[in-house]
Amino acid sequence: MGESEKIDSGQKLVYHILLRPEVYSDLKESFQWYSDQHEILGMEFIEQIESCFERIKSNPYSYQLIKKNLRRAIVRKFPFGIFYQIENNEIIIFAIFHLSRLPGNVKRRR
Repeated sequence: MGESEKIDSGQKLVYHILLRPEVYSDLKESFQWYSDQHEILGMEFIEQIESCFERIKSNPYSYQLIKKNLRRAIVRKFPFGIFYQIENNEIIIFAIFHLSRLPGNVKRRR
């Protein structure tokens, strides 16, 4: 279907987010680090990640194309990127990395 988000009947395509197993480790590690800095920061981090997931689901093709079909969404209030690709109606999340990390780390996960 290319870059279109509409199906023939005019209904909007519903996307589902799938997280690769490594993403859970990314989230746990980052949540713990922010929680150690201040008790509220860990929860704020998770809330911003969830908010970014919703924005991605609403318009997955609007985020920066990094390489071929790999895209990156920037998390608000935190220096993190969510790296994903779109396959049919699935958004596959490969990594949630601090933006200072090397981009090669994402490529090795795909």
